Amino acid sequence: MDSAKIENETQRGRIRSALVEGLGFRFPKGTPEDEARKRLNRICDDLAYLSDEGIRRVVGALRTKGEGGSRCFWPDRATFLAYAELAESRPLEEAPGVASWFASAAGREAVAEDRLVAEFLFWEKKKKPPLLAGEKRAVAEQAAAFRSQARRARANKACGRPPVLDDQEFLVWYEDLERRATALVEAGRRGTAI
Repeated sequence: MDSAKIENETQRGRIRSALVEGLGFRFPKGTPEDEARKRLNRICDDLAYLSDEGIRRVVGALRTKGEGGSRCFWPDRATFLAYAELAESRPLEEAPGVASWFASAAGREAVAEDRLVAEFLFWEKKKKPPLLAGEKRAVAEQAAAFRSQARRARANKACGRPPVLDDQEFLVWYEDLERRATALVEAGRRGTAI
């Protein structure tokens, strides 16, 4: 068994243990055992990114969210995903399809127009691209503000001037986001996007 498969099984087991022990839900009578296992495995795999504290929060929030008249059946997968996102946002790099979007024409346009970081933040918050005119305008305005602050911070640093306000912290934060977003673009270009 390769190490990736072992890691996946370990994460799945960690989540399964927390969910089964913490929630104690069951599937409706007549649910085939293999179907129940597959559904629970998929939920566990979806939540594997959560820290122990994140999974504790999800379990706490879902204790009263069982389905059925007695509220004893497993909730839908979407319910788990929603509460997991509230408890601990999934890293954008792990979201399926994101890197391929960043590698598409829309991603290349974001790079060309120097709004990659602003789009990355929009995606991180909304888990979707900015498609509406108002969303695109807000991203463009945010990108312009970022460019201005980054330019000022870099110029002050290059000249040896002391940072203005929180420019140094901003620059570290901004360059980290820029690195992460660029890595998504590159992963998409190489065809290694998830």
